[in-house]
Amino acid sequence: MFLIICVFIFIFIFTFLSLAFLYRQRVDCHLAAVVVLGDVGRSPRSMYHALSLLDNGYDVMLVGYKGSTPIEQLENKRVKLCTIDTPSNQRMATRIITQTFSLLSLFLASKRIPMWTLFQTPPAIPTLVVAQLLRIITGTRIIIDWHNTAFSLLALKWGKAHPLVRLSMCIERVAGKVADVHLFVTHAMRIQLSYEWGLTGKKLTLHDKPLSTFKRLSLTERGSLLSRLNLTDDPAFHPSSSDTDVRTALLVTSTSWTPDEDFDMLLSALETYEKAKASSGNSQLPNILLAITGRGPLKQEFEKRVHHLEKTWKCVRVCTVWLEPHDYPKLLGAAHLGLSFHSSSSGLDLPMKVVDMFGAGLPVCALNFACLHELVVDGVNGLTFESGTQLGGQLVDLLASKNKLSNLRDYLAHSADADWQTNWNTHLNVLLE
Repeated sequence: MFLIICVFIFIFIFTFLSLAFLYRQRVDCHLAAVVVLGDVGRSPRSMYHALSLLDNGYDVMLVGYKGSTPIEQLENKRVKLCTIDTPSNQRMATRIITQTFSLLSLFLASKRIPMWTLFQTPPAIPTLVVAQLLRIITGTRIIIDWHNTAFSLLALKWGKAHPLVRLSMCIERVAGKVADVHLFVTHAMRIQLSYEWGLTGKKLTLHDKPLSTFKRLSLTERGSLLSRLNLTDDPAFHPSSSDTDVRTALLVTSTSWTPDEDFDMLLSALETYEKAKASSGNSQLPNILLAITGRGPLKQEFEKRVHHLEKTWKCVRVCTVWLEPHDYPKLLGAAHLGLSFHSSSSGLDLPMKVVDMFGAGLPVCALNFACLHELVVDGVNGLTFESGTQLGGQLVDLLASKNKLSNLRDYLAHSADADWQTNWNTHLNVLLE
């Protein structure tokens, strides 16, 4: 019996080493892959990584779910969009097995194995497990792009003590430990995960930066865009294209409509503004049209609540919109003020929407949390708030005073921050050479 077991072990090891050797012969130093278990067109950072790899001479495999159209810069014959089926209403275990098989078969059946494969996490399961399997079998060098911790997102739904949350953290910690390069969206995340999880490999904080397509629109461009989008049919709430003569201020926020964004706080702020404008001392305040972009599970419930509130509101309107990728930067470039309600499940990540808003020269009011100071400096490029009432007061203060909002906008216009591509080339590309 012992001899039979030894023979089976020998056969297994020999077969594995033979396959690994064959796969390593397929590694192509001119090919890179970006993997996101999500809608590729709604994963801006992953698309930006793909664009940067393309600009640095790599052919790119962009792997993700079928869904929204990626940014037009990726419409290139050197970019291969590899879609996998979006999971249906399967049980969790079935879904994970299906995703694992889909990803492994996609790479193992390919005639070319990428030199570098970047995996976005979360989701961590099965993403990080697949990353390690491909690293061992094919020899591809892996980059883990830590956007957040997956277990902290699960904890929002089930609580930190839930067995599945603890299991998720254990798998994430083990499967994410080894990589050739670890990327983090904040210094706080790099420090904490490196220390607590003992990550091995090169570690780099790569703050989100906007593409150069995000910019402030000219007065003429703003007027043309707002006429084409026609955000509201009510002429009293047609947003002003001017930054100085503002009768209706256009506010913008984007959301995935998930529980980590506080919509009660938003509605409280709008209610505060409504009451302030109704008072005799604030009759010169402009109307507000708030445009909310994005799709997600809580959208319909929010729209019902807004419909009920707007029956009594006289100076605030809310519209939910879904934009083509090329129109989203333009909307930000035409707005007067941006809002962010991202609270961070881990306290370690930053809202990408604020990065885009800053790129478009748009000041932001953002919900404060532990590491937000790495992006928003209160009173310099935006304001931070702790409650809906405080945000409502900030809206009144900024929209009543042309100078305060103008000063924030001027700071952004003269900021010397590098765009995404420059930042990527300076910090990450040198690690891949």
